[in-house]
Amino acid sequence: AASVAISLNSASAQAIWTAGHGDLGIGYDAGELDPHVHIHTGATVDTVVLGADEEYAPGDALPQIAFAESLSRPAGAQWDFFGVSSGQPVWIFPAAEDPSLPFIGLGAEELEPDDWSTPFTITLTGLAGSGATAGGKFSVYQTDGFGTPTVSIQTTNGISGADAVTLAAGGHAHYNFAFTQPGIYEATFHITGTHAVDGAKSADATYKFEVVPEPASLALLALGGGAIFLRRWRKSKIV
Repeated sequence: AASVAISLNSASAQAIWTAGHGDLGIGYDAGELDPHVHIHTGATVDTVVLGADEEYAPGDALPQIAFAESLSRPAGAQWDFFGVSSGQPVWIFPAAEDPSLPFIGLGAEELEPDDWSTPFTITLTGLAGSGATAGGKFSVYQTDGFGTPTVSIQTTNGISGADAVTLAAGGHAHYNFAFTQPGIYEATFHITGTHAVDGAKSADATYKFEVVPEPASLALLALGGGAIFLRRWRKSKIV
């Protein structure tokens, strides 16, 4: 049976995304890149199942995973990128769809491939928020058919130009988004691509993610005057 979780520090203006498919999207408008969040019909936002697609500015949609969804970091050096020891908790928005969790993709389907002469490069340039301040690490990776990870972004060894993914115009991809502490994460990305006519284009966007802290911790914080939001705890698995 589902249990109740409490979310603190989620800005009331944000759309709280708790289940279903959505993309960190790239558009192009008036000669400029247009990063956004595109959440699809059937996803759950603010406890309501969407009857139509909706788009939000980066940071205005907050994908959320509950404290109870923690997984144990597997043994093996290939998992060191998580930044925690074997057996320690990690929280993952999975690359394989779980209908009870946000299914986060990268999407540039609205762009015509012939209009772009290079793929987009999406590079992590900063990580802030309460989760990061508490020492939480952020990583983005995929796994092959044997479960072996290929890591694109990790903050365990700092942030550099190597922390990047690529996406073709017209393309769509899914990655695992992993976190190692409860709290809010504000991940800033620099997005670049070359338009066939307009030339090099770039934009910066900060997307937010939340690992909902455990209720006992939130109850203590709430006594200090914090706002309380009720959310649902759900289950996931490492992929």
